[in-house]
Amino acid sequence: MRIRQPTRLVALDTEVFDRANFNYQSKSFKKLIELVKDGKVCLYLTTVTQQKVMAHIENLTQQASSSFKSLHKQFRKQAKIIHNSLRFKPLLDSSLNEEELCNELKEQFNQFIKESQIEILSVDTVLAEYVFNKYFKIIPPFKDGQKKHEFPDAFAIAAIEEKAKIENRRIYVISGDRDWLEASNQSEYLICKESIDKLLTEIIEQESIEVDLCYKILDDNWNEVKNEISDSFSSLDFSLSEDFAHGYFELGSESIEVVVEAIKIIDKSIVDINDDEFEYPIVTFELKTEVSYTANISYDSKEYAYWDSEDDTYYGIEKVEGTVNQKLLISVELEIILFRDELDNLCFNAVDNIDLDPNGSIGNIVLTPDKFEEIQEEFDSCFF
Repeated sequence: MRIRQPTRLVALDTEVFDRANFNYQSKSFKKLIELVKDGKVCLYLTTVTQQKVMAHIENLTQQASSSFKSLHKQFRKQAKIIHNSLRFKPLLDSSLNEEELCNELKEQFNQFIKESQIEILSVDTVLAEYVFNKYFKIIPPFKDGQKKHEFPDAFAIAAIEEKAKIENRRIYVISGDRDWLEASNQSEYLICKESIDKLLTEIIEQESIEVDLCYKILDDNWNEVKNEISDSFSSLDFSLSEDFAHGYFELGSESIEVVVEAIKIIDKSIVDINDDEFEYPIVTFELKTEVSYTANISYDSKEYAYWDSEDDTYYGIEKVEGTVNQKLLISVELEIILFRDELDNLCFNAVDNIDLDPNGSIGNIVLTPDKFEEIQEEFDSCFF
């Protein structure tokens, strides 16, 4: 029989929520909640972290509202023709209620706290003298130049250390913030993991003897997986910035065809192994990939066109063609179905699901002219 692993004590930093774009429906967050309900993980947030997450939601909501108003103003200006459409005219009056959006996102955060049974740690128990001692000695999270900005983190880390002392246990701290990493490395009570995925991988590796085999199966079938990722990437939303043709780019005339040249795995983690069906287990990977691609572009340019007021139209519009070559870091949530052969060995079956950019951190990919290479037409020279 398997020896049950002790419950891991885990504290989350604000950076975890920022990186996830406040999306609690990802495989990582769902698996974390599942582990809490199974008694394998106990989660903590400090009051400082809780307040910082709320503040970040407010700031990002304000940015979203401001961006929407700016873009919608431009849309109304360029889409005057829609005034004549009974079906689409309401688009001109669409709006984004900043307060309602902010309240909804805060409620989602509170619901996550409730569902994951998070214990809120107060910083009131932290001795100011302890924090100021780190401040004057420039001990992480403090560093030269920005010391005053690290006070909230210093109190949060100290509160987690206090909890670890009370429990007489080490606590995992989840953060990609280097200051948190350095502070954790100097504490005998803290273990820092840079992401939830890394924590899940450690848990799974200690509970499953087949983890290495799952990684090998991924490597052995990478070409098939890569093709699936490539197809999904080419289907993402791409657009051209208005800087093309020095601002004389004719909106709506663009054509973009994306060709993936290479996909490189920067990091990979197994965040779940679902073996409810013993013969057909499903393995979930979180991949950090670098995608190199070429965007074949064509658009109409009015840069050298002229306006004929009598005909109410432009003449001399040029069709411009070219390519943009660039690389993009993108997260991939990958599910692979395996099967067991007659000897119960795991084998590759099929890719079950691929989700690119599961947290919506990238969204629409805007191509800019700084890497644009125009294709010049070549004419055969004729001599008489």
